[in-house]
Amino acid sequence: DEDGRSRVAAGHEQLSVRSAGTSVRPPTDRKSSGVTAACVSLTSRVSYFAVFDGHGGARASRFTAENLHHNLAKKFPSGETENLDKLIKKCLLDTFRLTDEEFLKKASSQKPAWKDGSTATCLLVVDDTVYVANLGDSRVSWE
Repeated sequence: DEDGRSRVAAGHEQLSVRSAGTSVRPPTDRKSSGVTAACVSLTSRVSYFAVFDGHGGARASRFTAENLHHNLAKKFPSGETENLDKLIKKCLLDTFRLTDEEFLKKASSQKPAWKDGSTATCLLVVDDTVYVANLGDSRVSWE
């Protein structure tokens, strides 16, 4: 966008999930990148899967893997609402924004300041609906 930040895209599909897994290629440059995956059940109705691909180091991808799902759980809409779809999309965007701000604060306080970054793909399964959020050039592939 105009501030030089990556945009987060959020969308959803409705389907039945029977199984899930992750497949991660090892980074080609181990000094500059780090790939981290996370799979967490937030509630009995909500499962979270994510892959983070670091660049310039692995600290951003590790930080995001360790914190994004906690921020998501704090911001996740509670109770049954008629606008749940819209609230979940807003929750995903707000969660990515908050986690980015937290990492930038931590990174800028280091001496020297960290220059790491990370792309992300997050898959959120709520009952029988799948929400996907992409940050950077990471994407989900349906095969």
